[in-house]
Amino acid sequence: MEQIAVVGCGGMIGEVICKNLCEDFIVKGGQRREPTALLSLNNFNYHFLDIFDWENLIAFCTDCTVVINCAGPEFVIKDRVAQAAMKVGAKYVDASNALLLNQEQKLELKANGVNYIGAGFCPGITGLLLKRVINHLLDETKYVNCYIGGAEHYTKTSISDILMSGHSVIGKTDSYWSDHCVKTENINMMQKEFVPEVDVPVYKKPYLSQEIIDILEVSSVQELHWYNIAADDYIFRLAMQFYQMQLESSVEEAMKKLDISLEEQPKEEWIALVIDATGVKDGKNVRCRLNLQMETSSELTGTVAAEIARQAVSSNRPNGTYWAYEVLPIDFMNQYVFSNKHDLYEEKYVEIKK
Repeated sequence: MEQIAVVGCGGMIGEVICKNLCEDFIVKGGQRREPTALLSLNNFNYHFLDIFDWENLIAFCTDCTVVINCAGPEFVIKDRVAQAAMKVGAKYVDASNALLLNQEQKLELKANGVNYIGAGFCPGITGLLLKRVINHLLDETKYVNCYIGGAEHYTKTSISDILMSGHSVIGKTDSYWSDHCVKTENINMMQKEFVPEVDVPVYKKPYLSQEIIDILEVSSVQELHWYNIAADDYIFRLAMQFYQMQLESSVEEAMKKLDISLEEQPKEEWIALVIDATGVKDGKNVRCRLNLQMETSSELTGTVAAEIARQAVSSNRPNGTYWAYEVLPIDFMNQYVFSNKHDLYEEKYVEIKK
């Protein structure tokens, strides 16, 4: 039986991954503290792991076909786990945002290992659903507006990863896509407004992730606006502080100095992804809308990472770095079964009358 290593096994995402994969694989779970919720699982083995002890990390990854990283924060871990996987000849799956690496580091991993990045909800499902609209649901995609976010409980690690996602290595803030290039979009992000399929007014901020840019560069989409949305302004206020601080020091130093409080948590959690596109289908001008509504994103993220690991075990892709949307079945969300009865995914067409 194949063995898969999960770094950060006891977190919300790690637990989902382990429970999923233990059905068909031996799962080696690693972190500092024993994950009591997983110890009774068949095929699960816990190993103490200190990510920053290189020999410990190498020993943990040895004899595994795939190594999944769902530990953070990203700006601290960077490519440590990916490098360890490459060292022992294992395939690497990153369940977080993306690898915060410079070009030289990216080229090294691409040349010497098989790496799957953005294996979660965002990025991951975000890229898959945009690709589904462009390549499958519309014959020609003209204009697209996308909204993602909501009100989820934060940890210091998740806040750090959200703020770092705006770093230029993996995305472009205050930007949109038009005429086959990235352009600047300035809006008042401290003013609430309603967006499609969301019942409450939200703050929104333009942002293009590298995942979305990579899809757009090989598409004929005329214009796309992508907005991160939030029910409260806490993250956006932190983002403004972080931006000012990194102008005066390095990104890493700015993150260390930032005062992150966990007191401002939402009373009710929800998260939405809405893709609203206009284009042509069967010779008719139509509006196509994809609507994904969930209480939290951790279960979907863990399920995506587990599916990518399964694909990695069964495939013989050459060395390189692959986005999750390049690997996932295009109808993944249509087949996905939610455990929460209030969660939903739907696709709608509306003909545009002249």
